[in-house]
Amino acid sequence: MKNDGVIYQILNHSNGKVYIGCTTSFAGRIGSHIKNAYGGALATDLYKDMNQDITQFSFQILEQQIPRSDLRRKESEWIIQKDAIRSGYNAVRTSGNEKLSEEELHEIRDYIQSTRLKFSEIGEMYGVKEGIIADINLGRAWFDDNCTYPLGKSTVKRKKLTEEDVLEIYSLLQNPELSFRDIASVYGWRSEAVLRKINNGTYSISPLPPSSYPIRSVDSRKGQRQR
Repeated sequence: MKNDGVIYQILNHSNGKVYIGCTTSFAGRIGSHIKNAYGGALATDLYKDMNQDITQFSFQILEQQIPRSDLRRKESEWIIQKDAIRSGYNAVRTSGNEKLSEEELHEIRDYIQSTRLKFSEIGEMYGVKEGIIADINLGRAWFDDNCTYPLGKSTVKRKKLTEEDVLEIYSLLQNPELSFRDIASVYGWRSEAVLRKINNGTYSISPLPPSSYPIRSVDSRKGQRQR
């Protein structure tokens, strides 16, 4: 299915060490690994060895058609099965809403920049709220000097939005920590006009009952509740 993911393995045939990962785009994720091995900002043992002799590495899907919400659990099972922490390239992962590892942050940034996944979908994969993903996108959390913010400049382009797009924006509007300007920047919009129409229920697609609007009764320019 479109939203299913895979568990994959990167094997170093010269020493038998493996890296286990999960993704919804196998080709794109492997391409990102290779790019990072040749000049990326993340210096891990895996990338150092790939850079030294990539011909010794193979890339294989271990399990596929996994629901996105189940990817991290399946990944952990494979990491244990392959002993990929003690004798491989995987780092120890924290769970739940604890701190994200450097590798996890790198993966999240890659998902924001190179896929059309919603923030809620990425957050579901890593066990964090979509607001955390939005903060990473804007550089308000785990800021990186090597990144240009917002990371996902073209999440929704200047075209007629779908109902799915509008519902995604509703979820962002319900996060009081995100200003109108913040949300507009997520979509690469310089103006907040379309966003305010969506908030007020005057956009051409307004799937909620009239009583649901405005979604947010706070004027983000003043930061105070409208009287």
